Amino acid sequence: MIDALASKPLAKAIGARREMQRHLDCLTRQITARAGRQAITAKVRSRARYRSGPRRNHQDIADSLAFERW
Repeated sequence: MIDALASKPLAKAIGARREMQRHLDCLTRQITARAGRQAITAKVRSRARYRSGPRRNHQDIADSLAFERW
């Protein structure tokens, strides 16, 4: 039998976890979008200046932004 008093803190913890997961998903979407914009900007700049430096792709930028954010 489930204790009614024990289920309230559990429900509260589950709700808090869901809210945190939504927030983390939002941050992940923001990081991915920003990385995409920076990757495009880096491509345009490298074409305009004919630089021979290493190019950073979308995943590299997303990883570095995620590391900075966390």
